[in-house]
Amino acid sequence: MNPKCLLILVSGWSLVTLGVAVFPLPIPLGVLLVSLGLGVLVPCSTLARRLLQGLRQRWARVLSRRRN
Repeated sequence: MNPKCLLILVSGWSLVTLGVAVFPLPIPLGVLLVSLGLGVLVPCSTLARRLLQGLRQRWARVLSRRRN
């Protein structure tokens, strides 16, 4: 594993962990941090890539239902 990918993994998972920790707060900062963390992880983590694809598919179905 190269140092760049290691740095991406550490920073991405740190953002996801911080997002989960602040999720119960009334400000929706946790959702933003988890989203940013997954976005950062995509280049180096297949798990994050699959999670993000699943979320995109789910939200695409929800948004298409709202439009109709």
